[in-house]
Amino acid sequence: MLPGMGRRPAPRIPDGYDPRSFPPVAVTVDVVVVTLRERRLHVLLVERGGEPWQGAWALPGGFIRPDETLDEAAARELREETGVDASAHLEQLGAYGDPKRDPRLRVVTVAYLAVVPAGAAPQAGTDAARAEWVPVDDVTGPARTRELAFDHDLVLADALERLREKLSTTSLATAFVGLEFTLAELREVYEAAWGMSLDPANFRRKVLATQHFVVPTGMHGKVSAEGGKRPELYRSYGRARLHPPMVPPAQLDLLVSASEGIAPPRSAQRVSYARPVETTPLWAARMQGAAPERGRVWRCWIGSDAAFQRRLLQEGLLAPVARGDETIPDEDWDAFLKGMQAGDWVLAPIARGRVAVGEVRSAILDRPKQNDRRLRLVREVAWHAELPRTALEPELRERLEAPGYLTPIRVSGAARRIRRLLDER
Repeated sequence: MLPGMGRRPAPRIPDGYDPRSFPPVAVTVDVVVVTLRERRLHVLLVERGGEPWQGAWALPGGFIRPDETLDEAAARELREETGVDASAHLEQLGAYGDPKRDPRLRVVTVAYLAVVPAGAAPQAGTDAARAEWVPVDDVTGPARTRELAFDHDLVLADALERLREKLSTTSLATAFVGLEFTLAELREVYEAAWGMSLDPANFRRKVLATQHFVVPTGMHGKVSAEGGKRPELYRSYGRARLHPPMVPPAQLDLLVSASEGIAPPRSAQRVSYARPVETTPLWAARMQGAAPERGRVWRCWIGSDAAFQRRLLQEGLLAPVARGDETIPDEDWDAFLKGMQAGDWVLAPIARGRVAVGEVRSAILDRPKQNDRRLRLVREVAWHAELPRTALEPELRERLEAPGYLTPIRVSGAARRIRRLLDER
């Protein structure tokens, strides 16, 4: 102990303290478990065996015990409900505490993201009636076949966003493929996550040029069904950040000057390592008809100029607009470029105390010949209505005053509430 420093006193409960004088609040954990099966991302879902939401599909999870940590609870619930071991990768995603997310009482859930190699076979247990691997597109895309309980659609959307970020900036992709793998197997992970086909030779050069990613084992795998040479086997360098990052080809040009709010010059374009897509990619499928009540909801500031607002609405466009001499923060541009997806909803405050409600219909559009620099990077939006702000539910209306330029509205069932509001009008 350093001179002059006393021993820290032990904590004690205050006299007269009664925990029953506070409203009851419970804490749960929910786990988004992702794997690769048949070249598609799959998420592990359980069919709830009891109320609330009996018979509905949900993420595995449950209430924490008094004597365990959050990480221990997540691993335990996953084992008990599905029999799956998430030791390959398990990280905390975030907390979700909308007061109305659970009809029983106020429940705050701490969500986790887990990645497991292909081959893990789930087995339902405890209060789960069934446990199955479900293609991610079947839960989040226009052809979804299962509705998720609670606010698990929001949790899943956030988990997929975190997953794609980690695939770009860390060696997380190796958690999908086991201890030893070929570069073709690793490439399939990125193709499934990015929704595009990658050129094998260019991908190989990119991976081998990235520091702290993979290490050759000196061994070779079996010859593929197409024939050819026996492929080299690699192993993970270990969990590490990648330098340079593995950026999806479609975003390379956009990220050059996105923080400045302008389209990149043609001289700044880089060589793509993608090849033509043979099947409909994930982003294209979303654009063709996204599920209206399952997307995320964003609050977007489109400026205070009524004439410019009207132009965006009439042309069916969306772009965050800086206030005065301010610069749009990098995190807001990153959300606009990578976080927002076709099928998401947008609430944009406009003149005379109104709000424009729209549905995102496209990926980022690069329009370098636009004279107005604010319209060089945009998304197409179907603007469905202009409503008085008082028409929104109080929880949604409060989020319109949030700081920033593009922020997600994290209210349970926000997209469903907007769809219902539009149907009623």
